[in-house]
Amino acid sequence: MKELNLDQVKNFINNANRETLNEVADTFNKAFRALIQNEASEFNIGDRVKVTHKKFAKSLRVFTVQNLNKKTVTITDTLGTFRVSPNLLEPVPSNHDCFKA
Repeated sequence: MKELNLDQVKNFINNANRETLNEVADTFNKAFRALIQNEASEFNIGDRVKVTHKKFAKSLRVFTVQNLNKKTVTITDTLGTFRVSPNLLEPVPSNHDCFKA
C-alpha cells in the first residue's frame, strides 16, 4: 500500500465524493475510538494522575482515577470530581508527594 503525506490526504479528501467521504469519516471515527480506548487502558482505578491541560500547567494537584469509560476517565481529588479525556492525563509515580517541601 502506497503511503501518502498529509497534503496528499487533504487533497484526496477535498476532491472526494460524498460516498468516499462517508467511508473516510467512518474509518477515521473507528481509528479515533480505538486510540482513545488504548489511551484509557493505560490507567487503572486507583491510579494517581495529574492533568496535562494548559489550565492545569502550574497545578500541583494529584488526582485518583475513579472510573474508566469508553471515552473518558473520571478522576477525583479533595476539591471535586472531573471527567477528562485520557490523553490529558499523566501517571504520577507512587513515590510522588505533592506536599513535600
